[in-house]
Amino acid sequence: MFISLYTSRLILQNLGVSDYGVYSLVAGFVTMFSVISSTLTGSTQRFINFELGKREYKNLQGVFSCSLLIHYMLAGAAFFLLETVGLWFMNYRLNIPLERMFAANVVFQFSVLSFIVNIISIPYNALIIASEKMNIIAYVGVLEASLKILLIFLLGFANSDRLVLFAVLMFIVALIVRIIFQVYSRRTFKELEFKAVFDKQQIKVMLGFAGWNFIGSASGVLKDQGINVVLNLIYGVTINAARGIVLQIESAVNQFVVGFTTSFNPQIVKSYASRDYSYTYTLVFNGCRFAFFLMLIVAFPIILNAEWVLNIWLVKVPDYTLIFTQLSLIYSLILSISYPLITLNMATGKIKIYQLLVGGAHFLNFPISYFLLNRGGEPYVIYIVAIILNIVCLVLRVVILKFNIGLSVYHFFKLVLLNIMLVLLIAVPIPVILKSILTNTLLNDLILFITTFLISLSAVFIVGLSASERIFLINMVKLKLRIK
Repeated sequence: MFISLYTSRLILQNLGVSDYGVYSLVAGFVTMFSVISSTLTGSTQRFINFELGKREYKNLQGVFSCSLLIHYMLAGAAFFLLETVGLWFMNYRLNIPLERMFAANVVFQFSVLSFIVNIISIPYNALIIASEKMNIIAYVGVLEASLKILLIFLLGFANSDRLVLFAVLMFIVALIVRIIFQVYSRRTFKELEFKAVFDKQQIKVMLGFAGWNFIGSASGVLKDQGINVVLNLIYGVTINAARGIVLQIESAVNQFVVGFTTSFNPQIVKSYASRDYSYTYTLVFNGCRFAFFLMLIVAFPIILNAEWVLNIWLVKVPDYTLIFTQLSLIYSLILSISYPLITLNMATGKIKIYQLLVGGAHFLNFPISYFLLNRGGEPYVIYIVAIILNIVCLVLRVVILKFNIGLSVYHFFKLVLLNIMLVLLIAVPIPVILKSILTNTLLNDLILFITTFLISLSAVFIVGLSASERIFLINMVKLKLRIK
């Protein structure tokens, strides 16, 4: 997470605000087409986890082969769409300075290649996560971040067009990560070699699941990259630079929590598949609490001290970056509660109503934001809309699980939301009061940041965790530090 955040500073410093805005816009535009692949990412993960939970290893071979075959076909379809419709839209509709069009086209081509590589990697990543090889995910994640910071550092010595070189280097990193995951998977899961057998029934089931998943994936892409395009059309590439920086912050902080919840996900699906519902609910409720607490500890000090953090972190802070950062992290805090709920909803396989309601609510982000921006709304209105709809989606996820599998709304409120509210009641007031009292000096800002972090951490430990959880955590720390 810290490497990713520092990387953003180096990119902005080496590329400048305008070129960074061009890269964020073009790479983000390519990412819009991830709706093609992300519809099957959740499907692949769910089916592999489900077969492992049922211990149906014979069926696992078929699921893995089918998912690979589907993703190769998707990669071909995505490449065709990007090189036709996508290329035309970028050259004739996006608001890019004329003198940077050649560089933008090079960025586009290498972003497409990186995107295709990532699509093909999905089944291998899903298999590693489903098998709970979290150490491999961690090692490769650190390697990927380290390679990026090394290449971006070298970028500072380049005499050629840095924007073009940056796009090439990012593709190289994506390719290296793809090769590592594929080699590891083939050596570790030798029994799951790809077999080019067209299992019509299995493909039909997976595509049917993915079809309904398309609604949620499309709404997510429109919320992020679609609105990025709208901001560009109305405000130009400068606002895309601010948006790009904030998406980097949001991605880095979210990845910290997503990395944690990823370790919960296989167990949630496997326990549901084996019909151990009591354990499933325990995992989900604990996962919701812990995900929020981790996000709170990381995000709240940044929210309260965003101006100080941005001024230290970035050489030049683009307009709107401050308010974008604060609202984005508030959005992420609320979203963190939903991660285990999303996994459980996918595990049930009953996603038609779920995607129509939750995906439909998320989809409203795009038209509402577009309407408000067109009527002269400030750029940060996109985050206010997202926060309100995020709360609506959280309620919908719980209610749908209530009707689908009988999840107790009362227990969710008591064990998750009430617990979270008590922690916030302790963690928030004192730092907010200190913020209003202290003057903005370097020492005071540092004191406030550390104080906010320590109070949030203490509130989580004392109020958020149960007695048994506190004992477990203390014993684990002692074990790691070899304290008797």
